Amino acid sequence: MVSKPTTLPSENNLRPKKARTGKGATAAATGTYTGLQLNKNQKADAHSAIAIRSIKIYGASKKKAAVIGKRIEGDLTTKLIESNRFDVAEKAELDRVMSEAMFEEALQGGDIKNRLQQLQGVDYILAVELRSLTAELSAEAVPYVDEVDVSKTMHTEGYIRVINTHTGRVEVAKKIFMSEPMADNMALGRSIDSFCGQAVKAILDGLHPMKILRASGDICYVNRGKNSDMEVGSSYEVYRVGEEMFDPDTGASCDAFEELVGRIKCERVEEKRSKCRIIEGTDFVLGDIVRKAAKREQKTQQPDNSLAQPLW
Repeated sequence: MVSKPTTLPSENNLRPKKARTGKGATAAATGTYTGLQLNKNQKADAHSAIAIRSIKIYGASKKKAAVIGKRIEGDLTTKLIESNRFDVAEKAELDRVMSEAMFEEALQGGDIKNRLQQLQGVDYILAVELRSLTAELSAEAVPYVDEVDVSKTMHTEGYIRVINTHTGRVEVAKKIFMSEPMADNMALGRSIDSFCGQAVKAILDGLHPMKILRASGDICYVNRGKNSDMEVGSSYEVYRVGEEMFDPDTGASCDAFEELVGRIKCERVEEKRSKCRIIEGTDFVLGDIVRKAAKREQKTQQPDNSLAQPLW
């Protein structure tokens, strides 16, 4: 098999959609996108408010960091609001209370709870790091015919972390790695959109997991509808949260005990909820946590960096 870097997609494909962005934004000299605007269509009765402190684009120039960062910000803002769980707060309030250095200290576990509690109307702070976006092109000879099969793959790697401003605790820390087929020059924009979708899913799973709304007979309802992870025909596990556990040596919280109480299968996805059939278990109660049943999948192979070329 012969491999070589693919041609880079046009930078125009990264430009944010107008419906998702507002004010202009700039990139810091370190390649960090720091803009954040308030989406004025957000609902006033959302459960919590989240603010994006910064979006770091590693290895990118100021210009490309601004373009990519603005696209990520727009996608994240839209997807967070569409989840019907968050308002997206203005960044100006964060800048008043917290410097970039102080925020980095919080990410490293520093005790700045008192400073965080000065934030008015902000429950969570989101940090995003995009470590790499690479395109890989591979060519392989087709047996018995004089042809070459060419495949293109986009690799995306990044991290997200969410800080609770009321406790100073990092509530969500997730690495996101994806490999997707690259069919055309719009693939880069789609990869960023997929990355943001995975990021918001991780935030929801960490802060507002899927839960049982109601159960009767062999039917139950889950508080996720369209624009969620619910899929007709997919299986899910139901857990009941018990007492919080603590490390006997340090006294640190090790989260709450969870007991598997049953399994369900999605039959219909509605606007704000999903109807499921109970496959195993009984006596589900309001608030039981629902998670997609694990599948045995082949581990995604990290790209060979000698054959992949950064897209900036």
